[in-house]
Amino acid sequence: MKSVSPRHAQGRLPPAPKARPGRGCPLARVGKPPGVRCSASPTFPSCAAASQGLMFRCSAACCEESQASMQQVHQCIERCHAPLAQAQALVTSELEKFQDRLARCTMYCNDKAKDSIDAGSKELHVKRQLETCVTKCVDDHMNLIPTMTRKMKESLSSIGK
Repeated sequence: MKSVSPRHAQGRLPPAPKARPGRGCPLARVGKPPGVRCSASPTFPSCAAASQGLMFRCSAACCEESQASMQQVHQCIERCHAPLAQAQALVTSELEKFQDRLARCTMYCNDKAKDSIDAGSKELHVKRQLETCVTKCVDDHMNLIPTMTRKMKESLSSIGK
């Protein structure tokens, strides 16, 4: 028979685990690459996997509460899932914005090339112009990645605090 701890007997649910600022990612003790320090949020795949593991362990702890109602268990599980869901939504949103900006830039290059063709420019000249324009789009957007990454890390580190 399973023994019940005093905490379980009182019907208290475990709070959703939170990252502690300044201590690194408590979620990422396992599987992170050597030399990589996880921030308070999952930015490396191993940190994300560890975060997911913690979320599932937290959820399992919610389900083990014998005195809790179904509603309490459900609320506990939602608290466990919230930080990871927020992090995933934030990263997805930032990447979508980045992709949209890059797509708009390349569409501008396509429109410019079509206008040149319509104006009677030679195909070879238009191809070179298009290639130069698209290359500039890619280079400009590559330069935005460090800023985007820093912004995501800052936003992610505030999740769960």
